[in-house]
Amino acid sequence: MKKKIILLLASLKIVISILSFSALTQAESTFSDLDSEDPSLIAIETLEDNGVLQGYPDGSFRSTDTINRAEFIKMVAEAQEDDFNESNCFPDVTSDWYAKYVCYAKTEGWVEGYEDGLFRPANPINFAEASKILVRAFELEEDPTLTPWYRPHAEALEDLAAIPPSIGDFEKELMRGEMAEMVWRLSEEEYELDSLTYEDLEGNLIALNSCEELEALFLSEPRDYYYTGYPEEGDAADVSATPSAPTDYSSTNVQVEGVDEFDIIKNDEEYLYTLKDNQVHILDLYPAEAMNTVATLTFDDLSFTPSQMTLSENRLVVVGSEYDYDGTSFHSNRTGVYIYDVTDPSEPSLLRDLHVDGYYENARRIEDELYLILNKNAGMYWGDYDTMPTQIAAEEVLPHLTDSLTGVSQEIAPCEAIRYMPRTTRLSYVITLAIPLVEEDPVDAEVFIGSSDNLYVSNQNIYLSRSTYSSPSDYYYDASTSKTLIHRIALDEGQIEYTSSGKISGTFLNQFSMDEHEGYLRVASQVSSVQGSQGLSSRLTILDENMNAVSSIANLAPGETLHAARFMGDRGYLVTFEKVDPLFAFDLSDPRNPELLGELKIPGYSDYLHPYGDHYLIGFGKDVTNASAEQEALRELNFSWYQGLKVALFDVEDVSNPQQLYSLGIGDRGTDSELLYDHKALLFDPISGQLSFPVTLAQHTEENPDSNEFGETAFQGAYFYSIDPENGFLYEGRATHYEDGAFEDGSYYASRSEENYINRIIYIGDTFYTLSEGKVRALSRESLEEVGEVSL
Repeated sequence: MKKKIILLLASLKIVISILSFSALTQAESTFSDLDSEDPSLIAIETLEDNGVLQGYPDGSFRSTDTINRAEFIKMVAEAQEDDFNESNCFPDVTSDWYAKYVCYAKTEGWVEGYEDGLFRPANPINFAEASKILVRAFELEEDPTLTPWYRPHAEALEDLAAIPPSIGDFEKELMRGEMAEMVWRLSEEEYELDSLTYEDLEGNLIALNSCEELEALFLSEPRDYYYTGYPEEGDAADVSATPSAPTDYSSTNVQVEGVDEFDIIKNDEEYLYTLKDNQVHILDLYPAEAMNTVATLTFDDLSFTPSQMTLSENRLVVVGSEYDYDGTSFHSNRTGVYIYDVTDPSEPSLLRDLHVDGYYENARRIEDELYLILNKNAGMYWGDYDTMPTQIAAEEVLPHLTDSLTGVSQEIAPCEAIRYMPRTTRLSYVITLAIPLVEEDPVDAEVFIGSSDNLYVSNQNIYLSRSTYSSPSDYYYDASTSKTLIHRIALDEGQIEYTSSGKISGTFLNQFSMDEHEGYLRVASQVSSVQGSQGLSSRLTILDENMNAVSSIANLAPGETLHAARFMGDRGYLVTFEKVDPLFAFDLSDPRNPELLGELKIPGYSDYLHPYGDHYLIGFGKDVTNASAEQEALRELNFSWYQGLKVALFDVEDVSNPQQLYSLGIGDRGTDSELLYDHKALLFDPISGQLSFPVTLAQHTEENPDSNEFGETAFQGAYFYSIDPENGFLYEGRATHYEDGAFEDGSYYASRSEENYINRIIYIGDTFYTLSEGKVRALSRESLEEVGEVSL
């Protein structure tokens, strides 16, 4: 087979051009634009010397230009030294210059075209498509039983070391230099060069076989150096207070019902747990007129800084960061987990504490199981910056956990249980822990070498994503699209197991970019290119349980930025923005055939979408005003001016015709809300229709009337509304923790770090509670009159 390839390629005359093929001339010497850093330099020059390859009339080769499907087919077809007389083999391939080559390829069985019958000759060709054509044209041996469809072709090229390291993944659009590199490797039998494998391109994690492999990774890879829903019904508390506490109370606004998200506050039907000054303050809120602090949790470890909490009946869990320099820095940055029994909140007792290598990323709780996600930099500081170790023990760089139940520090996972992704360019760990909150069972763990930046958790799976912005080769930078790698970890009654990974085009906005429904993962991504905002578009992709993409809708809203995503059962909604706010509505009932059914264009945009029953969405974002023609000409930019907050109610019962029923504006340019960045700042009771969220209000004055200028801060606190589909939004009032006159001179700006800055609102029974760093204030839900206050 190899001899056949060599004989075939010996007479190969490849013409690579995106210009008219008749205009090409043979370059007399090395191409003028080749430089010594081009990884395909030898391949290009060798093929040119052998008369196999030609370039442009100006003597250039343009190694980093992409090649399209028609050009690639012509290149391979001309190697066959056959007659090309066919045409009209595809609806979009008729009498053009490339028709005879494409039709020859179809006759030979190299190509079949797309499902809609088209060939799309002008489309760039990606590696998966090119590998199929190369393997079939050169009759390489392959295993047709392998799946997915591109695996047999990739493994056939892998066997001949013909996959250059610059190929990022199967969707990588081939550049001219990469194409030359693949042909040269096949023709010259360069089997000792670095070449990728199918596993490299697939992006799945594989297990280490030994500690020696882990040690080799640390010694061979470049290293960084480091210095050191509806209200839940609760049971009445078993306390002696009279009258008994109400059973109607709010809880944290979460993405998935039954999956609690950690936050800076937690509450039940009577007690509030809130963070302040590295302590947890426990307040008895009922009755509101007599609310008081009943306990304060402090931590013996002075390096521990609590950051978030969860509350599960009589269990309070506090997580945070801690720093303990031990001389090597690898085990210095850790995450602490403290589990308390709060059966009697006035006398909390510590049941268990854990200390884990790594930075706290996020956590979720499902019933009595805690799932903790950490990222751990694996770089080490060795003292002298220029001193590079020649040996390393795996024990030095394996992440550790100390559990108070055992009192000893131990490795979270042995070397053989750690997974890694080939071609890791930065050594770091992702650590996922399953911690039981009731039983004193051991911690279950999954550890892999990689990183994550977004977390989505359903009742069955954890999904960790990591966006990447470049190809593995800096020279052959893949500017056409960014990618996001998604890892799936299955949950089973406190046990976790890494199952699969997948890669999609684009990057994620936040956790709401992902959603699982009936075994399928739906994801919304922003695809970008080197063309700046003009190269932006949005994409909806659906993956099966093996993390294989089964369908997608691409090129949504070209030139617009993705601002919000929300999935509700068989529906999906995206918000993008350039000068107006398109709300896209999708029918996702058939995961393999999603449909864009409706689009609503209105001024402004939403940053967060909240479901209201089955047929409505509430959007929270900003108003906008269009820039004048003079302003756009001056800036040479098509843009709008952001204004105050916008809250809108959308009717999405008819998915093909979404409607904005009502909207309200709050404040002028500069008005902001924590809700736009953190959905947990929203309080919404769908039964009563009461709605509340923090607002920092900016207003224009007579001295500063220009709507395109930022207004002056006039208020910070909680706004209260009621909402229903018949009447829209009804303003009920607002509340603040600042003293009267705090914003009178207009120069003061409320900071999130201030003690009077309201960042959360909850309700228990007939009382609202507004929370800031410095105090908790109680208000009547009916009149918003103050009924109590306690300082922290």
